[in-house]
Amino acid sequence: MPFTSLGLSAPLVRAATEHGYLTPTAIQLAAIPEILRQRDVQGCARTGSGKTAAFVLPILQQLAAGHVPEAPRPPRRIRALVLVPTRELATQAGDTVRALAQHLPAPLKTAIVFGGVIATMIDWRYAFFIVGLAGVLLAPLFHRVVRDPRRASAADPSPPIGLRRVLAILFAKRSFWLLALGSACSSMMGYGLFFWLPSFFVRSFHVTLLQASLGYGAILLSGGLFGIWLGGRISDLLSHRGKSWYAIIPAIAFLATIPCYYLGVSSTAMSLTLGLMLVPTALGLVWVGPVLAAVQGLVAPQMRATTSAIYLFINNLIGIGIGTPAIGWLSDHFTASHGDDALRYAILAGTGAYALAAILLLLASRRLETDWHHDPA
Repeated sequence: MPFTSLGLSAPLVRAATEHGYLTPTAIQLAAIPEILRQRDVQGCARTGSGKTAAFVLPILQQLAAGHVPEAPRPPRRIRALVLVPTRELATQAGDTVRALAQHLPAPLKTAIVFGGVIATMIDWRYAFFIVGLAGVLLAPLFHRVVRDPRRASAADPSPPIGLRRVLAILFAKRSFWLLALGSACSSMMGYGLFFWLPSFFVRSFHVTLLQASLGYGAILLSGGLFGIWLGGRISDLLSHRGKSWYAIIPAIAFLATIPCYYLGVSSTAMSLTLGLMLVPTALGLVWVGPVLAAVQGLVAPQMRATTSAIYLFINNLIGIGIGTPAIGWLSDHFTASHGDDALRYAILAGTGAYALAAILLLLASRRLETDWHHDPA
């Protein structure tokens, strides 16, 4: 059966013939007529069966059919979007579109966009530093352009306080440093898991990176939102009993994450692992609301922005700078003894960071009431 019998235009049949598409394959016979009828199609076929042409040819036909030579030039916008999981497939799809569209009466512009360029061309470890360097370079511009609003209210007449003065005040508040280091330890595990869990799913359950990312992304979104809300809600309910609860609540949550991660990572079924991961993902983010509230409560209002910046600097420097490489190093270390399960044991070993985070926050809870800032009467 020739391509002309599928309802394709002469320019498309000509381009297909010139590029070796002489007779339609099974996937092309099944998909092209249905797509031309404006129906949604989901297809599956082996590599080399012509899947790309099966969707490119009807897309090009419909784009060409909407072209009116005498009409005004339409606004520039994306008219078709093709999503593929790898850079190689993106290049292949782009080449196929250009080849099959060469004889159409109206020229079509095609662009290939893909991520992971730095990681692919250099190394995934350097990608973190290069992207972070861009933020460092933009920071002076942000400082130059964005200004804090002036506080003209009579209720807040105090002038701004410099960085040195803020640091001097914070050095006298032991609870601040315990909170910062405690949450940084949890972020080591948090950021490390965000990076390594998709790879764990790929290695352990033999799924594609896209499937692993979508599954874990859904868990991270739902569990993360619930965990952040839960931490703030419980803190509001218990804080009237004492400021120490701002640290006790996340400490309890950190300790509870450890057995939950052991259950999730030890499972042999991906669906069960994803379900079990929902609980520790939520518990691992319970700290966000209460700890940030406590950090702000330790200082006067005119110092809160600077204090938060110092806290986030410590949290991110340790959490991002150490967490992801640490789990990678542990995985390499366990490879000799555990083979393909090395990453599983690296994640389990990394949960020790949550235990350390809980200890630091419990120590901070003993100092919060004393260190808390109280406005003079």
